[in-house]
Amino acid sequence: MMDPSLFDANAFARTLAERAVPTAAFAVAFSQSGSRCAVGTRRGTVHCFDVPALLLEQSRRAHTPRATSVTLAHTGAVFSLCFLDDERLLTAGDDGRVCVWQMKNEQSGKLLREWRLESRQMGATVPEVNAVACDVTRSLVWAAAGGGALHAWDLTSGNALGNTPLDAHGGGGALCMTMAPTSGSVVSGGADGTVKLWDVRASTAAARQTLAVPGGGAVRCVAASRDEQWLAAGGDGRAACVWHCASSQLVSALPHAAPVGALRFVQPGDVGVGAADTQNVLGNAAAGSGGVVTGDLGSSSLNYWRLDGTLRMRVATSCRDVYGVALNEHAKFYMLAACGTAPTVDIYLGDLTKRAFSLSVAPPTTNAMY
Repeated sequence: MMDPSLFDANAFARTLAERAVPTAAFAVAFSQSGSRCAVGTRRGTVHCFDVPALLLEQSRRAHTPRATSVTLAHTGAVFSLCFLDDERLLTAGDDGRVCVWQMKNEQSGKLLREWRLESRQMGATVPEVNAVACDVTRSLVWAAAGGGALHAWDLTSGNALGNTPLDAHGGGGALCMTMAPTSGSVVSGGADGTVKLWDVRASTAAARQTLAVPGGGAVRCVAASRDEQWLAAGGDGRAACVWHCASSQLVSALPHAAPVGALRFVQPGDVGVGAADTQNVLGNAAAGSGGVVTGDLGSSSLNYWRLDGTLRMRVATSCRDVYGVALNEHAKFYMLAACGTAPTVDIYLGDLTKRAFSLSVAPPTTNAMY
């Protein structure tokens, strides 16, 4: 990996060309303040965007927005990322590394800390890190690994949490995870077709709930609602399932024609559909907790569902397969981002009936600063 404190556009372009892999965006996230957006790509790069600048450029109908900084973060694909604050970004990838970066505008990222997974058997391949999440309150970093384990570290000391790694999903891999910090839970999904809720406040972490996804197949994405009353998961079973957390009751199974690659809860009032329909795009579900946005692997669209299973709307995306969906929840910058098998990230504003604009994560060209 090149020195993360330096950025040479020509050397960077040559490095990417040597990898000879198509550009695709596998992960997208917004900072808590809503002012930063980060995108992780198949080529191992992380592209950071300034959200206020994006909106200004869009209002002026300027050129396709490009990143304020680009970092060659991993030697393989970046599978997951999340902001710790406006400047620190947590990333994970195919190279078995979990990294904390300092991201400032107009600069390549500075590596602050990293953890490297090790293979469990001598001579075995180092497992990839498929997902990361952070409990900022407790200063803990969590990672879901290809070997099926969940790993955790103290963000301040860098030490591994004493009760980890957790053998979560067997050799097939832990493929996704999210935090439910209020309840002290980590939620994981894996190739074994299960979703598990872990009570990580205890000295010996244990799965306090195990949910089987109807239809079987690997679980590729999980999400918890903001109030932590609802849990959703999707994957190869071609359905996104919604459960009521307290009762473990399956509320609805949202059918898809292809495997579900990404999903995100949206609360009432987060997203509207404009003057033509004054009701929230997801409506007021029976539980009054908004709905779910999903993207699948094959339809080139985002799907907006009520929690009762009603499909409210479908909108087009620029990528055939959707791997990441993120919501900017800040009042000034409400927007939805979707990414996947395309060198762009689609941004949806206001009524969400069409893409407002797309962000480019195409590699830089030689002899031109990026």
